[in-house]
Amino acid sequence: MSGLALDVINGVVLGQHALALTLMAAWATHLRLRLRVFSLLSQSLTIFALLTGYQFVLFWIDGATGNPVTTFSRWFAPVVGAIIWPLLAGALGRLNER
Repeated sequence: MSGLALDVINGVVLGQHALALTLMAAWATHLRLRLRVFSLLSQSLTIFALLTGYQFVLFWIDGATGNPVTTFSRWFAPVVGAIIWPLLAGALGRLNER
């Protein structure tokens, strides 16, 4: 539902974000138990790969449907997500210990 809502809000092909989110959620679910035992660097790289995969699916659909491909800033989101992940994982780990 959130993917379809993103499609409507952004005015793109209906189902584009839904497909990308579904594929990345399936991949994340497949990796979830392994992700817990990865080092923090490996976790960040995995998060980077997931976010890059999401952006690539959107990029591919935009190209296939003839929509204008956005600028390089699209690829900035995975980098920011990978950088923020260690902070988020640390905060959630401390919260879980309580």
